[in-house]
Amino acid sequence: MRMEKAELEEALRRAKFCMKRRVMIQYNGAEYIPHGLYLQYSDKDGFFYSIELIQNSRRNCLIIVPLDDVDLPAEGGGYKLAD
Repeated sequence: MRMEKAELEEALRRAKFCMKRRVMIQYNGAEYIPHGLYLQYSDKDGFFYSIELIQNSRRNCLIIVPLDDVDLPAEGGGYKLAD
């Protein structure tokens, strides 16, 4: 799935906010701390962003998933910070 330019800019802004403040993100029923952003390329899909997530309960568990698969909280509040 391809994001429009405005959607991509908003997702990148939210991802950077979450990484800077160590905001917890829910993904597949577990809590993760966002750790990095990657610009990747594939022959099939072209350029796309991925986000690196570290599982909060097991800090040695790291996954990389497409940015548009993650629901990033807005800056307005209602989010949980990592320890």
